[in-house]
Amino acid sequence: MKLRHIAATFALATVISAPAFAMVSQSDINRRIQSATSGGGNVSVTVRGDTAYLSGRVEDQLSRNAAHRAALATHGIEKVISSVTY
Repeated sequence: MKLRHIAATFALATVISAPAFAMVSQSDINRRIQSATSGGGNVSVTVRGDTAYLSGRVEDQLSRNAAHRAALATHGIEKVISSVTY
């Protein structure tokens, strides 16, 4: 019985603390995107959970793709929804 209680407590602690590990720094993802697009454009990022929402304008399709890849490469981001235009 005691072992079951310890296991349940550990499982609950893991679930409660999981979001803290997945938190993404807004400034980190912005830096990554600006670096990937060589500063050529204006991309705004909103993060909700593990999803990054990109909006704005860049110079070309290559920059749009680079912004998408940079956001997806950020630790904690699992999905990118982009409305970036060029």
